[in-house]
Amino acid sequence: MKRRVVVTGLLLLVCSMIVFAQTPADPTIGTWKLNLTKSKYTPGPPPWTSDIHRYEAHPSGFTVMSIWRVNAKGIPSFVQGAYKLDGKDYPLPNQSSYADYLATGKMSPGTTSVKVIDANTAVYQTKSPTGVPGIAITRTLSADKKTMTMTTKGKNARGQTIESIEVFDKVE
Repeated sequence: MKRRVVVTGLLLLVCSMIVFAQTPADPTIGTWKLNLTKSKYTPGPPPWTSDIHRYEAHPSGFTVMSIWRVNAKGIPSFVQGAYKLDGKDYPLPNQSSYADYLATGKMSPGTTSVKVIDANTAVYQTKSPTGVPGIAITRTLSADKKTMTMTTKGKNARGQTIESIEVFDKVE
């Protein structure tokens, strides 16, 4: 009986390890600070004076993302959500939901999906609360995983063509 319990426990442990090994680890885990000197915004000026991203691994396979920002007018904001690196949509506040909030006073989270391209590259695709795709953001990590670049190209809510290259330095 005791042997059966031990064998069953070891079998469960091995199965758990196999499932965990199949879930790709998010290489962004840690804290990242925007480097305004290396970043470029078209049209300028930068929308943020401070932008800190924190990514944490959750045992469920989700990445928990927390973003603290201070905009050019000195107004702070905070966004938090969770996603998996599987290309599926997950509820997450984004620019579209903020626009809805400003217009209606109600916060309706849009969604974000993250599709892995290779070990250092992923594409974040936001959608509005009504399912309309927003601007895609390409995230690229340097080979040493100490620099993260987020590139955004498209049109903003006013129809202006925008392009931003935000460079983040890993701080922990």
